[in-house]
Amino acid sequence: MGRLYILHESASGYGLFIASGIDEIGQNTEAVRNSVTDLNRFGKVVELVAFSPFESALDALNQCNAVSEGQMTDELRNFLEISLPKVKEGKKPKFKLGVSDPKIGSHIFEETKIPCESNEFDLELIRGIRLHFDKLIEGLKPGDLEKAQLGLGHSYSRAKVKFNVNRVDNMVIQAIFLLDTLDKDVNSFSMRVREWYSWHFPELVKIVNDNYLYAKIAQYIGDKAELSEDKLEGLIDILGDEDKAKEVIEASKASMGQGLSPLDLINVRMFAQKVMDLAEYRKKLYDYLVAKMSDIAPNLAALIGEVVGARLISHAGSLTNLAKCPSSTLQILGAEKALFRALKTKGNTPKYGLIFHSSFIGRASAKNKGRMARYLANKCSIATQSSSTTFGDKLREQVEERLDFYDKGVAPRKNIDVMKSAMEIVANEDTEMDVDKSAEPESKKSKKKKSKSKSTEHDASENVVADGDAEEPKPEKKKKKKRSIEEEAQPIDNVADDAGQGLSPLDLINVRMFAQKVMDLAEYRKKLYDYLVAKMSDIAPNLAALIGEVVGARLISHAGSLTNLAKCPSSTLQILGAEKALFRALKTKGNTPKYGLIFHSSFIGRASAKNKGRMARYLANKCSIATQSSSTTFGDKLREQVEERLDFYDKGVAPRKNIDVMKAAMEIVANEDTEMDVDKSAEPESKKSKKKKSKSKSTEHDASENVVADGDAEEPKPEKKKKKKRSIEEEAQPIDNVADDAGEDEGTEKKKKTKDVEMEDVPAVSEDHSPIKITSSVRYSSYLGQLKHLSKGPNPHIYE
Repeated sequence: MGRLYILHESASGYGLFIASGIDEIGQNTEAVRNSVTDLNRFGKVVELVAFSPFESALDALNQCNAVSEGQMTDELRNFLEISLPKVKEGKKPKFKLGVSDPKIGSHIFEETKIPCESNEFDLELIRGIRLHFDKLIEGLKPGDLEKAQLGLGHSYSRAKVKFNVNRVDNMVIQAIFLLDTLDKDVNSFSMRVREWYSWHFPELVKIVNDNYLYAKIAQYIGDKAELSEDKLEGLIDILGDEDKAKEVIEASKASMGQGLSPLDLINVRMFAQKVMDLAEYRKKLYDYLVAKMSDIAPNLAALIGEVVGARLISHAGSLTNLAKCPSSTLQILGAEKALFRALKTKGNTPKYGLIFHSSFIGRASAKNKGRMARYLANKCSIATQSSSTTFGDKLREQVEERLDFYDKGVAPRKNIDVMKSAMEIVANEDTEMDVDKSAEPESKKSKKKKSKSKSTEHDASENVVADGDAEEPKPEKKKKKKRSIEEEAQPIDNVADDAGQGLSPLDLINVRMFAQKVMDLAEYRKKLYDYLVAKMSDIAPNLAALIGEVVGARLISHAGSLTNLAKCPSSTLQILGAEKALFRALKTKGNTPKYGLIFHSSFIGRASAKNKGRMARYLANKCSIATQSSSTTFGDKLREQVEERLDFYDKGVAPRKNIDVMKAAMEIVANEDTEMDVDKSAEPESKKSKKKKSKSKSTEHDASENVVADGDAEEPKPEKKKKKKRSIEEEAQPIDNVADDAGEDEGTEKKKKTKDVEMEDVPAVSEDHSPIKITSSVRYSSYLGQLKHLSKGPNPHIYE
């Protein structure tokens, strides 16, 4: 075996090493991998032969660019010829050169006939050299190599970004990605506007079919109760049809939709406005894409359309990559999954990919779609490789003729005739351009001569000195020229710090417009979140306090309503949102999911991996209780319980019993109810005193004015008695409609008993171990009686 040399390209220079001690560690890759970390052992394997440092940072950047592209520079060639053993002519070299990249190895062999190799064994040696490079090279100070690597890395990345060949294509790629995303978002948002506003005005969906017009109408109408003939002109301007506008007004008068609160209407109209703004921005973005495609790939845009052409460029990565693709690859571009699946299953390969969205494929009959796709891909491949705009129109004419040939049998023109006519048109355009260019310099020269003669006459008449001579401005002109040359030589931006590429004014306008839309959507998202928080605090305050407004709203949305969610057992609530995973596990007899939407709670994220399932089960239990209670106190207490259970799983701190927490919550609720009763009782007394005063004044006033014939005033006492009887009856009436209510006396006795009843140490469950729904303070006595009875049962701590 001959000698093995290793070439290593570092940030500071080229290094050449010889692998001399391979016999000590063995010639397999595993032995080298084990010896790399130990410098004493690896130092016996490789020895430094030569080192050639780079002259400057610019030289290092040029060498790095050449190596990354697989090219050998003159400096590297001279270094290898001097450092490696010389080979006599006609004899094979008795050594090999190990390199990191096979491309540069093949180029070195073509130029210098030095045999190169790049295998796993060589790469492990290069990895060890890279690890201990600063210690293998004498004269390198600590930190010098890191500084060189940092500087070269910045320069290399900056040059790659600034001088990117595909920088123009990036604008098209970003625009088509954003356009497709906007199509999906605007469609989904429009459907959300329809669903949201249909609760208020359901008849509008059948009258207005267009999504954009529906959002505009919803934003204009607002509350349907305020819609009248005064808004007819505005509706006509939006719809463009007087009959439809009148139909909308008539439908609003007999609408069966429910009323919306002012807060809900504000949010519906705000959301409709955002949908309209996105739809308008989508139109502007499409115009921008059309303008960019006409500059970058006019032939492809003329042949297959701007949108489909931009999708092909985006999928290929750049216009250059698309031009390199053969027509067979371009035909199925975008259908890679179907192709590999067909190759794996030995089925039929796909006939078309992204090219299917072209209007030509849609117009072709079913039996000719594959042939049409193949022909169109052929013409697209030609269109990407030509720069003249004439070819795009001619190629489109060819595709139209081929389509007529498949459908009607009309023979198309030959390809050579079409290309010949296209070449003649291009030649005529070039000659016209040459004539225009030759005519422009002559006109410019005549204009310059006239301007110079005028300027010399003007200077001679004005710039006269005391001795009668005119000042000569020639030295000043020279200085100006020198300054202008220096200014041109000076870069506009600091090139050392500027790593970005330039953008055209049109690109900058669209980038800033898109950034503004993102900011507007972010601000609207904040407002929508505040609206959701307000609605959740009214509808499900306990669930919001326990698990958060967003997760709680997702659970309600998935269940269909808060009532449906309250009917769900805790085991169902735990996996709500993971139905697909559940049915798949039941079908394959695998592990069922541990959590669904409840996984997004912060409690599940804070729990350890082994306790996530237990935490999800416990949290679902508490959520089931929270959906069935109306007092806001229970939400905070349930959250405290979950926090304590989390500490118990992580730290082993014993939590409080469920009975103690529920007892404390019940006491707080009872105190709140008593305070409310005191406030309610205080209000009638103050009202009575005010009424007495007002009545006394009114009686005096009536006695003085409303005197009857016999001189007696009217007495209001019977009216007072009636009011007292009504208030007593209303107080005796229970809050809930109880079928077997005993009457006024029994009701007052029950109220007295509830005040004397002491809270028992029992859980908040019923006989069938389901949570008891607490509706009002009237039910506390029966509720406590059930708890006292159940506390003697077999499982009093079911919710612990």
